[in-house]
Amino acid sequence: MKYTLDYGETVTLSDGLNLRVRAIRPSDKEALVEAFGRLSVEARRKRFFTTKTELSERELHFLTECDGIDHYALVAGLLADGEETDGVGVARFVRVMDEPRVAELAVVVVDDWQRRGIGTLLLERIIAAAAERDIESIRALAQPDNEQVRALIGHHAEEVKTVKEDGMLQMTIRVPPASQPDALESMLSMLSMPATGVLSVPIWLGRRTLGQLLGLEHSSGKAGGDDE
Repeated sequence: MKYTLDYGETVTLSDGLNLRVRAIRPSDKEALVEAFGRLSVEARRKRFFTTKTELSERELHFLTECDGIDHYALVAGLLADGEETDGVGVARFVRVMDEPRVAELAVVVVDDWQRRGIGTLLLERIIAAAAERDIESIRALAQPDNEQVRALIGHHAEEVKTVKEDGMLQMTIRVPPASQPDALESMLSMLSMPATGVLSVPIWLGRRTLGQLLGLEHSSGKAGGDDE
């Protein structure tokens, strides 16, 4: 398995930007808070379906302390003189508890670093990591007006439907198994469209799977009560 909790690599983008891409760590909590603070209000609305301005301790624990099997996350950080500095992107999948071959997927890139190919880079790797763990389908949710998400994966989705309780679009993509590297590579290549910067999916708020993982109660289709 390539994408383990010890995974890390240095990547140079086509424009010369150097990044460190690695598995998220519990020590990333502070960096995640800083990165979240750099998202605009509109970015938070489209990517997390909320306008909240900070993360709770419970959310930070969930987002940074992954088990590496049912929940796996990658971070992309800038490199300066060989040292990792600011975090600019996060990607993760979470296995659906009652559908173990299905995962919900999220990729978020800080506003100032979008349209550089970081979102596509993270998307390719997190899907490959999911395939290593026998995930067969990934789901993405988006607000109907989030054209970036629809452009990035909507064309390749085997199913696009409206989620009745809140009017969101749910897109499902079939993931070829890791044992078929050519098919997996072909699928990832299709997703590597001219970088729109980010695939944006809720990763802890208002979704059944993540509400279950956090042990949150549901109210009006949303998990938790502090998301506004």
